[in-house]
Amino acid sequence: MKKKTLLSAWLKPGISVLIPLLIVLMPASWLHIPGITPVEQRVLALFLLAALFWILEPIPIFATSVLIIVLELIMISDAGLGLLRYDSAGAKLSNLLDYRDIMATFASPVILLFLGGFFSGYVCRQVSFRPKFSGGFVAAFRPKTYAIVVGHHGHYGSILHVYEQHSHHRHDAGRTGAGVAAV
Repeated sequence: MKKKTLLSAWLKPGISVLIPLLIVLMPASWLHIPGITPVEQRVLALFLLAALFWILEPIPIFATSVLIIVLELIMISDAGLGLLRYDSAGAKLSNLLDYRDIMATFASPVILLFLGGFFSGYVCRQVSFRPKFSGGFVAAFRPKTYAIVVGHHGHYGSILHVYEQHSHHRHDAGRTGAGVAAV
C-alpha cells in the first residue's frame, strides 16, 4: 500500500478548505457578480466547499453531506454565530435563513436516502461485502448453473443497487467476479 507523505495528506484538505475560505474573505466586488450579498457569497463558498469535498474526498462523502448542513446553520442562519449575523459595517443581515428550515433538511426523505446510501456503500466497501455475497450466492445454486446467471444478476442488482449508485468506486465491480471464481 502506498504511504502518504505529509504533503499528500494535507494537500486535498488544504485545497478543499482554502479556496472556499478565500471566496468568503475576499471583497464582493472581486467576484464580479452584481448585487451579491454577504449571505449569497457564503452560500457560493459553501457550494464550492461541497463540490471540492465531493471531488477530492478529504473526508468521507456522508460526512461532507452533514458538514454542509452544519456549516449552513453556523454561517447563513438567523441562529448562527453572532459575528456572522452582521455585515462588515455592523448592520444585521436581513436575508439570513431561518434555522428551522435548515434543520428540516435533516428530516427530508431525500437527504435520508442519500445518507443511507452513503453509509451502506461505505460499510460494504469496508467489510468486502460483495465478494462474500457473490461466493455464497453461487454456492447455493451450484447444481443449476443457469439459475446462477439469472438469479445472481437479479438479486445482485436489487440488493446492491444503492451501493453501486452511491459509490464512485465502480472499478470495485471486479471483486464480484473474484468471489464467483473463488467458489
